[in-house]
Amino acid sequence: MKISKRIKRTAGLGLALVPALAVAQYWIFSLVRGESLSVAAIYRHGDYNYFPPLAGLAHLTVGEWLVLEQLGEGIRSFPFPSLAIHGIALGLFDAAGYVVADILVAVLVYFAARRFLRASGLSFLTTAIIALVVSCGLLGWPGHHLQQWFGWAPAMHLWGFRFPRPFLTDLFLLLCLGSWLRIVVERREGTREWAVLGVWFGLLLQSRYYAAATVGLAIGVIAPFLTFRHGGSAVRTLRGLACFASTTVLVALPFAAQRLLEHPDVPTRLGAFPVERLRPFFLEGALGEVVRASLFAVLVAAVLAWSTPPRSRDRMAATVGLTLLLLLSTLALPASIVVLGETIQPYHFRHELRTFKALLLVVGVGHVLDVGASLLQRPLPGTGRLPSWPRVALLSIVAVGCLVGSASLHWPWILRENHMRADFAAYRVRGYREAFRELTRELASERHARARVLATLDIQVLDWWSLFGGGHAFCPEPCASNLSDEEIESRLLRFFRILGASERDMMRLVRERSVLVFFLGCAKYQVSRGHHFAPLDDYPPAVRRAFLRSSPLSSWLVALPDSEAERLREAYSRALEVDDDLRLDLIVLGPGPLDRRLAPDPERFELTFANERFRVFARREP
Repeated sequence: MKISKRIKRTAGLGLALVPALAVAQYWIFSLVRGESLSVAAIYRHGDYNYFPPLAGLAHLTVGEWLVLEQLGEGIRSFPFPSLAIHGIALGLFDAAGYVVADILVAVLVYFAARRFLRASGLSFLTTAIIALVVSCGLLGWPGHHLQQWFGWAPAMHLWGFRFPRPFLTDLFLLLCLGSWLRIVVERREGTREWAVLGVWFGLLLQSRYYAAATVGLAIGVIAPFLTFRHGGSAVRTLRGLACFASTTVLVALPFAAQRLLEHPDVPTRLGAFPVERLRPFFLEGALGEVVRASLFAVLVAAVLAWSTPPRSRDRMAATVGLTLLLLLSTLALPASIVVLGETIQPYHFRHELRTFKALLLVVGVGHVLDVGASLLQRPLPGTGRLPSWPRVALLSIVAVGCLVGSASLHWPWILRENHMRADFAAYRVRGYREAFRELTRELASERHARARVLATLDIQVLDWWSLFGGGHAFCPEPCASNLSDEEIESRLLRFFRILGASERDMMRLVRERSVLVFFLGCAKYQVSRGHHFAPLDDYPPAVRRAFLRSSPLSSWLVALPDSEAERLREAYSRALEVDDDLRLDLIVLGPGPLDRRLAPDPERFELTFANERFRVFARREP
């Protein structure tokens, strides 16, 4: 006999506190160690290109945020759905809003995972256990945690604490697939269920286009099956698809507006490039992963067919559907190229393949556990009921284990002492975090209360300033700004002039990878077998050798062509030496060798703070 509905309801609600505490542990441990919320937010694993647009949403603007002179103009390209929860919370509660939003998202992921797993046909107990494991980040992106603990674990990832991908985007994916399975497996084909699917798919399309491409293919492939399967109705299916399409279009209107109103230079900076429709790219090395996961799915389907009664064999449909998603994930990249004639950062499609593989493996393992549990279950003598205390004990043990496991995932970020982007040589310095902590206290002090615009070549400083400081930048981050390439280049060159950089210094700086990516072109100057900005003979020999080793899926091998370097040199010779028409309140230099020998004119900027890594210069009052 099943556990009573009351016990299920209570356990389901109570278990949601576990992922809430799992994600809150990071903030609790950080505060206990004496860290400020703003610095803890920076060192919480994430993609900090999203901080400037997140700051804009917190201040209720969807236009330009970084550049004060063009504040609110245009519309940003960054997806709104994956930032909305944190943006609203930050607007309401300031830095504490980040904590509130994190906890809320973790709870939502737990319920979304439960919904998806129940639609896959798993039992209440197995669903609760797997939902806890997922929502506590133990399968988290990029999928290294299980491999670190158990060397045999397959490479995969499902959710994780990295903000906002997949912290928010996997939430929309789980919700979308939960609705999809309810239609396909549970046969809930009413217009309401199709409309709900359209809502989740519209949010997924805006925040995670790569996964949406696979889900869209699956919906198209499954539609004829829904029409012709036993008891299907063509009219009902067409009505549902029409409802799905109209809802998707309505929800995705902001996405369409962003594409239409963004500056034409932005897509190229973000890494978009044309590809011949008849010569699309395919995922490299994906065949082995797909074959192994599919063979496991076939084995699970065989076990289900052997062990479950006929009424329960519909659970096999979930395994078949998720296998279909995995297979289609290998076609999403070429299919999108054929449709669009272009692609953007195509390596993300490989990440999505591993996400769909993780979904298939997780559900498959859940079905195997269900079969094993059904063979071991023994009812209480004379009652026919199954004892509930072993299940309660098992859930308690799993909950404690998940909290311990999630805590171990937070500590590397809590204890991290170097720059969050130490993968860039310019930021690879010792003792960075303590110096950065001192810097943020200085920038937040009353001395700089009126400062609004800051210039720096340290991306971590810029992202902290955009969200927790004065908010605006003299040299904006190219991927977070709606300015033209010409305006971004002009501001950067003027900043070099303000620092007194010689022509030789300027040429050294623009070729530096951290400047090239974070302050000049983002992925504009990518060099790979898929796309290169200029002809290959326009690059130095070292770049051409790296090109030969690259993949068509690469996006972050970037290099400045010789012709572009010469163009910038000529522009620098004409750059203005004064900046009176543009506001600049503070300059932050450091921490590595990038700008160590540079400094602004002491008659116009005074040194107000210095520590082992940073120097802060404030504009002198006229």
